[in-house]
Amino acid sequence: MKPNKLTKLAMATFAFAPLAALPLLANADDATLAPREAPAKSLPVPTDVSPGMQKFIAAPLNPAWHDLYQTLLA
Repeated sequence: MKPNKLTKLAMATFAFAPLAALPLLANADDATLAPREAPAKSLPVPTDVSPGMQKFIAAPLNPAWHDLYQTLLA
């Protein structure tokens, strides 16, 4: 028996439907993942950069480095 167009369409639908659902299943698992924890440690200032860059690297972080910019649209 030769498959007709409807049979081919049904077979293609059943073959590709699980592939289309994979991104939805992958996103569902992301909420259960634990954050990665790394111990705090001191990193030395590199000596193979200019003295000005050494001062820049050794300077403390700006306390607002993680603040997001606000726009007028928000």
